Amino acid sequence: MDLSRLIKIDQTYASQNQAALLELNSVQHNVPAWTMFAMFFILYPLAGNYIKEREEGSLLRLRLISGSELPVVTGKFVFYFGICLIQFVLMILVGIYVMPLMGLKALILGSNVWGIIITACSVAIAATGFGTLIAIYFKTPQQALTFGSISVVILSAFGGVWVPVYVLPEMLQQISRFSPLNWGLESFNDLFLRDAETTLILPNLLKLIIFGAVTLVASIFINKSRTVS
Repeated sequence: MDLSRLIKIDQTYASQNQAALLELNSVQHNVPAWTMFAMFFILYPLAGNYIKEREEGSLLRLRLISGSELPVVTGKFVFYFGICLIQFVLMILVGIYVMPLMGLKALILGSNVWGIIITACSVAIAATGFGTLIAIYFKTPQQALTFGSISVVILSAFGGVWVPVYVLPEMLQQISRFSPLNWGLESFNDLFLRDAETTLILPNLLKLIIFGAVTLVASIFINKSRTVS
């Protein structure tokens, strides 16, 4: 018996906007995912330059001028925070203008512009804070870059950067909730695909900001303790 005609399926997307383009295609997933992956890899230039300056004595001269660890660490944090935002803008422009040239659909951003800006800043805070902590904690570039690259790849795998979270097994879906990249990716998906309000993604944004603040404070204390010792 052919039972295919007895069952009819109507597929709809969970969005108030019924536009056909608002679906999770390769562009809508990969552009924000790879954007966050690139932003978290800010630890490469951050850690490399910081350790090099520490070995050459530049950080010691800066500390003698300012008399405190706070301006030195926060100054680097602010600079690389700006680099992360530049990366974000460039990747979004690639999704909007370059992807269609390759025969793919253009990236759809939604209408919540302020939500996108706040989310980008929150991801940049988390990424820069994580990179600063690695740069200060490890003493050699080999240690910092090896641990940093492995940790970012693991966080990306669990966070849904390589494969959407809903495709992962149930256990990995539970683990993904602890990945900062998942917090950012889910926020971008809510903004791009569902045109969500900022209040809806506020819990994930708070997690990113708290993560960045904790890593920055830990970096300052570690740097201060080593300088005193």
